[in-house]
Amino acid sequence: MSRFTLLSIVCFCLGTLPASADVSLRWQDITDNAQPELAAYLADSNIISDFVELVDKGFTFDEPLLLVIGADSGPEFDVEKHAIKLPYSYLERAIRTQNELVDDGEEALALHRALDVVEYTLYHLLGHALVHEDSEDTDATAEAISTWLMLSYWPNGSEQWFEDTLAFSDASMKLDGPLSDYWHSHALYRIRRDTLRCWMLGKDPDRIETLMPAIVDTAEQLTRCESSWQKLDRQVVELIGSVLAPDTPLVGKK
Repeated sequence: MSRFTLLSIVCFCLGTLPASADVSLRWQDITDNAQPELAAYLADSNIISDFVELVDKGFTFDEPLLLVIGADSGPEFDVEKHAIKLPYSYLERAIRTQNELVDDGEEALALHRALDVVEYTLYHLLGHALVHEDSEDTDATAEAISTWLMLSYWPNGSEQWFEDTLAFSDASMKLDGPLSDYWHSHALYRIRRDTLRCWMLGKDPDRIETLMPAIVDTAEQLTRCESSWQKLDRQVVELIGSVLAPDTPLVGKK
């Protein structure tokens, strides 16, 4: 997973691309002056193409999952259309708010963190698409599934997810704003963020241990988090096993 490949885009950011039998990618028409740049940021980051790859290789759905980039509403999972919708304006809003969390002159860092927010949101929405329920625990379940997806599929998924959850949780906890901001309506607060970090540590201690805050008993924490990750791995496979592709790379990686 790489953040930027310096692609030239816009010219292909229109129409529906049949990425596979199980996921279709639709880039909506660009309608204002800001959208070409926002679309370019998304395409150059590889977030969208990586997400499509994971869904394509990981799942077999009864109805193909539709990913709509530049939707007129969202971010949301549309149950009726089996579609994840992401407006261009979501990235624009994320950039503006992340600018509040970085020092003056660090616009590139704000953009990077905003893309982390977008990536967290897409995987969280995929978690909702896989939950098949609507309850008080749905968000926590989606957080668990999205964490499992990122860590199980990508070799450096733990490091990337650490960045994604940091940017999203910082927005949830440090910024004021309306519930229309996804990081407030689906807030990731410290207790839940630390649970996700524990799974990251348990899955990939060599990559994550140096990123975690120092504590007194690191050996005990590592043992606990390894056990917690193994439990999560079993539970998620059981929960979503019916839609996992027969040869999915999501299962069996350690």
